[in-house]
Amino acid sequence: MRTIAGGQVRVVSAFLVSIGLLALVALAIAIGVHAFLAAVGHYAPWEQIWAG
Repeated sequence: MRTIAGGQVRVVSAFLVSIGLLALVALAIAIGVHAFLAAVGHYAPWEQIWAG
């Protein structure tokens, strides 16, 4: 990385940071959806919801 010009290092590091943040957001969303589905499934099973 030291042989790359300073501007390109900033672009690569910014790209890696943005990918990391995107991965964290996606993980947080997945955990939230999983927790929501677990809670809904615990209090009202899907069979009862579909049966009306």
